[in-house]
Amino acid sequence: MNVAPHIWFRLFVVGAIGGAAYDQIHVQAHVLAYPRADFLQQSWWVAPNFGIAALLIAATGGWVARWSTGLRSGPVTDRELFINFAWFTVAYLLSALLPLHAPLLLGLFALTWLARVLPRPDRLPQLLQGIGLAVCGTSFEAALSATGAFHYARPDVGLVPSWLPGLYLHGAPLALAWLVRLTPAKMNKP
Repeated sequence: MNVAPHIWFRLFVVGAIGGAAYDQIHVQAHVLAYPRADFLQQSWWVAPNFGIAALLIAATGGWVARWSTGLRSGPVTDRELFINFAWFTVAYLLSALLPLHAPLLLGLFALTWLARVLPRPDRLPQLLQGIGLAVCGTSFEAALSATGAFHYARPDVGLVPSWLPGLYLHGAPLALAWLVRLTPAKMNKP
């Protein structure tokens, strides 16, 4: 993705702060825990980890953003960003607070995500971004958990809860909206 260095820095900072703040929802609800808690029951590396994740999503999602931009009828609005942010926040809160059996929560997340993205003109990039984040994010968390860096309280698929891919699905439209917004105008045509 061809963006200025200060944008990469902002992506890292927003990812680090936002990711650590969302992670606090799971920490405080005892959904996950860190064996070494350096600050607010999180390890020191949590915020930088989320910052790097934001950079990886931006670096790997640039072509999906260009594809999505070509299918859209207009730019990403503040309202659209807010709606995607709200959906992701609600999904995060539900994953921490809703006492549903994990596979049922995954089903709820998947159905609501599909209801959000299927009617869109850019549904194919949305589906690709969502599935990519769900697979890669869940795999990364499972691998990181295998090192002993953290653990989920109630994993039911290996070392992670089965609802985790659904949470990534709801993060994908937000990530893609930000990427589309960052895509330079000259790159907006397919």
